[in-house]
Amino acid sequence: MIIKLKLLLISACISSALSDNFKTEYSPAFSIAFPYITAASEFPNFQFGLSTIIDSNESIVLTPDIPRQTGYVWSLDQFAWENWEFVFQFKITGDSKLYGDGFGFFLVKEPFAPGSCFGASPRFTGLALLFDTFPNSDKARKDFPQLQLAVGDGANRIPEYKHDTDGGDIVIARKPANIRNLATTTKAKLRYVHQKLEVFLSTDGTDKWEKVFKVDNLTLPKNLHAGFSAYTGQAKDMHEIINLIASEVKIDKEFYASTVAMQEEMTAQPRWIVWLVFGAVVAGIGFVVYRKRAGAAGDGAEMYDKVLNK
Repeated sequence: MIIKLKLLLISACISSALSDNFKTEYSPAFSIAFPYITAASEFPNFQFGLSTIIDSNESIVLTPDIPRQTGYVWSLDQFAWENWEFVFQFKITGDSKLYGDGFGFFLVKEPFAPGSCFGASPRFTGLALLFDTFPNSDKARKDFPQLQLAVGDGANRIPEYKHDTDGGDIVIARKPANIRNLATTTKAKLRYVHQKLEVFLSTDGTDKWEKVFKVDNLTLPKNLHAGFSAYTGQAKDMHEIINLIASEVKIDKEFYASTVAMQEEMTAQPRWIVWLVFGAVVAGIGFVVYRKRAGAAGDGAEMYDKVLNK
């Protein structure tokens, strides 16, 4: 029993190292940053429309605080990264007692099409992180506002997003979240590495992240658009996007191959070797991850400062 526990701990250490042993490479082609509009009066790499207003000095307003509005911003091209990270800042504000409906961040194969999933099509192939502020079902009122994680395959096997029931089967995870009328902008981060998706939220104006969702063994397609859309019905709110940082995650392939091989070999080793390797793995991987994190932090600090701050 103890040996099995040790093997599990070794496996956990290795899995953690695989997740942390990476660097991010910033991609301006799928990012949105101040001042938004170029000197040639262009909004590069993205399309926008309907109620969306771009204020080059402040934010991208998907919907003003007016009922029955729909707005979107959607990348023109698709990215084909196996591993990736997206970070964005947003604001949801309003003074009405009847507020909603919310907005979504989409990583999907399809170009933008209007529909009932916070202004976008309810049937999509890929992933959507949804910020739902209005409960359409009376049973769920105490759990709103909330974050929803939706995964669709664009076909009938996984049904489309059901607006009247706050999602339906396409939503694989949901959690209440304080995301409205905050003193500072809110930040969200999605990281997808080796088929593991992690979603984080920061609501206090700092880089202190709360892990909201974690999904293992999640297979997502390549060649995805990145986009936002928002919707107001009878309820209303202003939905603003401040920026979007898109990065490809670069993995140390040699480190990945060696740690996976170690994980497989440990199950066939004698007991004393398991104890010996357990100590070595904990110490060695801890040192490698420390060095990698320090390097990644140094490489990315300047880029994050430029994009996240005016």
